[in-house]
Amino acid sequence: YGSIHDESRNKTIDAAFFGSFNYIMTKARGGIEPVARPVEPDGNSDYRGIIVARKDKKLTGDVQKWKGKSIAFVHEVTTAGYIFPLWYLKKNGVNDFKEHFGRIVFTGSHDAAILAVLKGQADIGAAKDLIFEKLLSENPLVKNEITIIASSIQVPSNSLCVRSDLSIDIKNSIKKSLLTMHTTPEGREALKALGAVKFKETADSEFDSLRQMAADLGINVGTYPFRHKR
Repeated sequence: YGSIHDESRNKTIDAAFFGSFNYIMTKARGGIEPVARPVEPDGNSDYRGIIVARKDKKLTGDVQKWKGKSIAFVHEVTTAGYIFPLWYLKKNGVNDFKEHFGRIVFTGSHDAAILAVLKGQADIGAAKDLIFEKLLSENPLVKNEITIIASSIQVPSNSLCVRSDLSIDIKNSIKKSLLTMHTTPEGREALKALGAVKFKETADSEFDSLRQMAADLGINVGTYPFRHKR
């Protein structure tokens, strides 16, 4: 998560797809602008953070019933896999999540967090709803055994962002290329490989609700570390 920030700052790369929380952190440090994000066949270009549990555990959104349980996070620089569950806990009266849970694991990916719950390696898992929906279609056990017990507001899906110091002509050319890809056969083929039907313009203001979530947690996105010691 920190590498694309470093490479953008060092001008090793000109553009990259940024996750929502990684974007607001990098933006706060200066140097990038959002351009556009893919739109899925169902018309969706946003996602929600979700918290899941096995149905047989009979857990609900009542965080007091989570005390002493184990939880699977994804990474500290993910909205769905870390920031949202911490916000949800705090909004429901839990300020020290490390004390609240009996065991905390970081899986490194959203699907791994969900599968950790499925396999009984964690009682609760935090992940992105788009990944959960993908697993639902691929793995009947997920549909039969896992349930969503809490979900977040919608935030923009991974967006292509460019360095702010690129020339305006290059920025406009990239934006035009992305926003018109769906109008040509070659563009539609490229979009198909991404599982998308077109690109949609992304505005910085669309991330304001996520910035507020971070502020509610007392997180300064301009100094929050990309890499954490555990």
